[in-house]
Amino acid sequence: MNIDSGDYPDYVSDIRKEGMLYAGFLRSKITEGRIRRIKIPENLPKGVSVFQAGDLDTKNFITVNKLRIPLLAAKEVRYRGEPVLLITAPTKEDLKLVRESIEIEYKEKEMLESVFSDLNGQTVLYQTLYTENDGEQPEATEPTLMSSFNTPIQEHFYPDSQGVFIEYTPARLKVIISSEWPKHVKETVKYITGLPGEKVMVMPAKSSPTFDGKIWQPSILAALASFAAVRLKKSIKLVLSKQEDILYSGKRAPGLFFIDAGIEESLKFRSLNFSFTYFCGAYFPFTKEMIETAAFGARYFYKSPSLKIRGEACSSKAPPTDFFSGISLPQFFFATEMFMNRLAKAKEVSPIELRLANLNHAFFRNINHEKKDIFPILLADLNNKTDFTRKYAAYEHMRKKKSSAFPVSVIHGIGLSTAFQANGLNMNKGRFNQVVRMSSTDEKTVKITVASIPGSRETRSVWKESAASVLGISAKNVALSYSFSDDAAANGPALLSGNISTINRLIKLCAAEMKEKRNTHGRNCEITVEKTSSDLQARNRKKYLYTSATCGAAVVEVSVKFLTMELIIEKVTLIIDCGYVNNRAVARQKIENAVIQSILWATRDESYQNLINESLFYYPGIDRIPEIEIIFCSSETGFEKGIGEIAYSLIPAALLSAIGQAINKDLKDMPISNERIFNIGEAEK
Repeated sequence: MNIDSGDYPDYVSDIRKEGMLYAGFLRSKITEGRIRRIKIPENLPKGVSVFQAGDLDTKNFITVNKLRIPLLAAKEVRYRGEPVLLITAPTKEDLKLVRESIEIEYKEKEMLESVFSDLNGQTVLYQTLYTENDGEQPEATEPTLMSSFNTPIQEHFYPDSQGVFIEYTPARLKVIISSEWPKHVKETVKYITGLPGEKVMVMPAKSSPTFDGKIWQPSILAALASFAAVRLKKSIKLVLSKQEDILYSGKRAPGLFFIDAGIEESLKFRSLNFSFTYFCGAYFPFTKEMIETAAFGARYFYKSPSLKIRGEACSSKAPPTDFFSGISLPQFFFATEMFMNRLAKAKEVSPIELRLANLNHAFFRNINHEKKDIFPILLADLNNKTDFTRKYAAYEHMRKKKSSAFPVSVIHGIGLSTAFQANGLNMNKGRFNQVVRMSSTDEKTVKITVASIPGSRETRSVWKESAASVLGISAKNVALSYSFSDDAAANGPALLSGNISTINRLIKLCAAEMKEKRNTHGRNCEITVEKTSSDLQARNRKKYLYTSATCGAAVVEVSVKFLTMELIIEKVTLIIDCGYVNNRAVARQKIENAVIQSILWATRDESYQNLINESLFYYPGIDRIPEIEIIFCSSETGFEKGIGEIAYSLIPAALLSAIGQAINKDLKDMPISNERIFNIGEAEK
């Protein structure tokens, strides 16, 4: 499918076709239990069909990363909102009428009040343990500081709800869907319908910007809608309501963290222990990737002669989780960076000084093949730009004085965080490789075939210009197309295997090889070259989990009105080791969007579910967009690095640390709100 023009199909919700049927779910009203009885009215409106799990027989599941996930609940219900029935109807009114007329009787099980209240009964899906000691075993001493932190779920916000349109003809199925893993959509539809690959065409629909919320769950919609289309020989449109999408689509998994550390007078760690649990909802097929990514951060970000890591993923009676930008690193960095800021306060030292004494500088030199230590440069530049050290010391002095007889009307706080973004996942023997194929029949034109979805017209332009610059041709003579064919390499979602920058680097590798072959074999012969993300891993001599890392640091400045405790986020400053930036305007936009989403994650009100309606999702906790300044810092390597995810790891800890300093409280979890700031008591030491 040619994508050079950028003329994608319409949003799924806008597609209309004469004679099509609307599809929707009847969802479970209980959190956990058994389905006792389903009572469907005998006289359904004309053209209405109701499908149960038994209608799909042995194919009532999709397979994602070797995990089987049911399409419709058969006997057991594992979370509130799990699909039980699929209903198709000629009109939305008929669909609503039938949905309201069906009765389902359940036998409900008792549930825990909160995923954080008790771990008893939770199923451990994956666990990792790691211990490291340099030299002699250190003497058993009490840690300098012990802390716990937890992070909430994070919603996927996008204007267009998840949905699929199946255009049925006897000759083929056209699957128009908003998905970041169309290859998996095609494999799923082929399995559920039994159709050969040449009779299934997957076409990505228009999609609003997301932070990776449409990975594997669109395949469930595609499977069920395709099954109904083939059974009824009708085109099917299945689009979730905004309420369904917010409540039941995948979310960033909540996490619970325990961290303790011992520190020497030199400010260097003598011991560092991490224990964390991610609660993955009823289904999550990438538990290994999630836990190993968090453990990767725990193992390599800070250095200690004694290091212990225990990480696990547990199931919970909640809707399935999904991947977000950063996989599991944003939750990890929130806990770790909050801990570092708390430790700096306890030792009465600068947060910058504490980090420079303990950051694993050698690791970042090795993974990025650089000679210099990047974090000292980033932190020095950030300190100069924000005047962090002076402001932090001044606000700490005010905090220690606590209140005076006549307090000021506005109190201030400043927070710092550091983080890295891991690029190019090296796991599962290339199962999630990205693929780029380049072909040419003459020296002036080239066709690039990718197995990844470019997020914007700007991204497509960058990819074309990269090939054109290497080959010495005009970007107008470079065409882009998707490849979801059966003979294409089995690639995974771009979130797991790479990113926009990874694809761009593969395009440059293909172009360089094509240029060399032209010089060797002649300029007007047919040439085809192919590269996968595993081709980038040869440089990873130490076999790290990732092939490179982007480094970054952030400062957030806040003010709080003394009488009302109203929070105002004044400014956010980020400095990022970005390698080479292909398009600075696009890069800034991605980072700014991530900053705003991160603030919403950290400040949204806990009563968010009461604020949902069919057309609007209200974002409480942020009344105005703060000033956002982004500083790009080029590294020695000169190749592209991912930058779109790092803001999710940087912002929450810097923000809550700034708020904590302003109100003289040790905060330990998100979200924070004006009401909570007003009512919060002293945190336990």
